[in-house]
Amino acid sequence: MTRPPNTPNRKSNRSHILDTALELFNENTTGGVSTNHISAKLGISPGNLYYHFKNKEDIILELFENFKSEYRDLFGGITAENPLLGLMSFTQSAMELDWKYRFFARELHILIRSDERLAASFRLNYQTRSQMLHEMLGILEKQGYIKPDFPLSTEVIRLSWLFHHFWLPFTDLEGTDTKPDINACANLLHIVYYPMLTEKAIQTLNEISTTP
Repeated sequence: MTRPPNTPNRKSNRSHILDTALELFNENTTGGVSTNHISAKLGISPGNLYYHFKNKEDIILELFENFKSEYRDLFGGITAENPLLGLMSFTQSAMELDWKYRFFARELHILIRSDERLAASFRLNYQTRSQMLHEMLGILEKQGYIKPDFPLSTEVIRLSWLFHHFWLPFTDLEGTDTKPDINACANLLHIVYYPMLTEKAIQTLNEISTTP
């Protein structure tokens, strides 16, 4: 009877499979990549891959869970001492994360139709991220950076969500084959927030932009 690899190797092999799958999904499409392609790229047998993942859908699902976890870590880095600057910095970091997992943005509407587990995880992620942003906007309002009782805060959150999910497909439509200018794209998203900002917030951002 074959003994399973020890725990450190199992974790390492699992991580290698995920990293390789992510690379191939980003370069191609999930539909154009099979578990055989992934195992061949790694130089392992398909059976070795199946020891860790039953199928390609399980790999995609775990990649999405990793994406969610990394996003939470980024958002958790926004401090209450300086939430405005933290939010602006977070926006750029989040878009870098979007690029890292860019196959999701390009294929998510197809993927969630074919895997109910992924669809459920996506919907929960939407609710969680929306609530996190809503709470952050509340902190910004208390500190005088956002106009009190801004009537369109819910719509702003939805616009932010839409931007994050569709800016990468849009760059594809523009014919961009290389990594887009993340800073320029983040600045476009910041425009969504501007109507909410107070003079204090605008002054703070202007001071930062003029600092050498």
